[in-house]
Amino acid sequence: MNQHHHHNSKLDIIIRRSLHILERIIAVIILGFLVGSLILEVIHVWGDPTSLKDVTHFLHNILTIVVGLEFVRMMIDTTPANILEVLTVAITRHVVLSHEDPWSNLACIACIAGLFAIRRYLIRRSEL
Repeated sequence: MNQHHHHNSKLDIIIRRSLHILERIIAVIILGFLVGSLILEVIHVWGDPTSLKDVTHFLHNILTIVVGLEFVRMMIDTTPANILEVLTVAITRHVVLSHEDPWSNLACIACIAGLFAIRRYLIRRSEL
């Protein structure tokens, strides 16, 4: 009993709260950068419609921002479902952007299928 009381000492609680607050602050900073990047990207395309010819570059930037947003969400709410979602988005981004050999894309698609299966069958409903 005494050991359990020691585990939740004031210091432990302070450290845990501080970490939580720091995570939130970092998440907000990253979010700010991501929103800024998105706005800059939109302004860039708006001001120079010919830049859309380079769709891959645009997609690259936008999808990087999306992965970043998912990452922020994962930091704030680390449920197994959110972590799987971040992985899914990151892999999807890779598939969309990489024009490598088809085998690499096939592997990525298999990974995504696996992640969906994990999400469907292994995560308890309460955690979603």
